[in-house]
Amino acid sequence: MTPPLSPFSSVPLPESVSVASPVAPEKMAQTLRDLFAARNNGAMFSALERLADFRAAGERALPAMPPYEASAFREAEYAFNRIFVGPGHVPAPPYASVYLDAEPLLMGRAAVSMRDLFRSMGLAVREEDNLPEDHLACELEAWLVLRSLASADDGALRRSADEALLWLLDGHMQIWIPEFLSRARAESMPEPLSDALDCLEAWLLSAQNALNRE
Repeated sequence: MTPPLSPFSSVPLPESVSVASPVAPEKMAQTLRDLFAARNNGAMFSALERLADFRAAGERALPAMPPYEASAFREAEYAFNRIFVGPGHVPAPPYASVYLDAEPLLMGRAAVSMRDLFRSMGLAVREEDNLPEDHLACELEAWLVLRSLASADDGALRRSADEALLWLLDGHMQIWIPEFLSRARAESMPEPLSDALDCLEAWLLSAQNALNRE
């Protein structure tokens, strides 16, 4: 068992993945993770700009978009907090428990399942991050780690990672993320944030297609 790590540490990509490719689901997942884990507007704006670069570079599932106005990023910050963070009523909480559990509460069974998955990989969320394991950013990190392990030389490790990936995508993220997207899109938001949701939807489709090909 490896020592516990922050789920937001750098995860090596499989050698078969070109990190320069805008269509690599690993690269998209890293950027979406950074967006939803952002602690300040600088980190948020950086992630939004990288997502815009994917579109400008020709991400196949997404039409290219013109550069954003500076004001759009400021509006995106307010909308992000209003829709996903709070304070007050949060229309689209980025936590799996809200969508998967019978009672739509934080830290439900979905969070426990994700905590078990993190522990099986020797990972733990840092206390200072203050995020349940079923937060979208944490789940994207879990997917990144499993994708890396799925290319390991150890056959048993590779099979375990493949099984966990199948559960994480088919039995978990594929169920709750579409509902999360639906709730979020029901809210008014500036273009950068709307485009980020398009990127999340495109990533989910890309990750699912990659899993089905393997």
